[in-house]
Amino acid sequence: MIAHDGAEITVIATLVTDPKASFIVDSLTLDDFAFPEHRIIFEAIAALVSDGTTPSAAMLTASLRGMTAGGMPAPLYLLKIQHHAVPLTALTAFVRMLKEFTGRRAMVQIAEHMAQVAPDATQPILAFNDDICAQLDGISASMRQSRQTTFALEDMAQQTIAR
Repeated sequence: MIAHDGAEITVIATLVTDPKASFIVDSLTLDDFAFPEHRIIFEAIAALVSDGTTPSAAMLTASLRGMTAGGMPAPLYLLKIQHHAVPLTALTAFVRMLKEFTGRRAMVQIAEHMAQVAPDATQPILAFNDDICAQLDGISASMRQSRQTTFALEDMAQQTIAR
């Protein structure tokens, strides 16, 4: 999958923690989020913004109750990613990154369609796309593993503090 887990998390976390960040919602779509857990949260954020409400962690927690994200209850996932928020001045760079990955996913879909229509003419293109996709998948998997490790360390730290 062509995606950037870290960029998606950063955009979502900033939208949740900074009320001034909601201006960016109109420039994003569900297609900009490749990971299902981020699509769920962004959809809830976009619904609040379209209703004229500034998203907050409390409102989203209520909206996401009963849903899962990242293998856990969505409100807990939301709580865990909030520390990934960035200042508004940096947010546009992450949004741009999401848009670039959305474009790459679209290019792969076009190449796959071309392969169905004219298989012989598109073999070199598909081989190149497969190589790039494999490299990007490796990066995404590493980032996902890193995020899981970070979550586990945060849980351990919270448990230690609670003792």
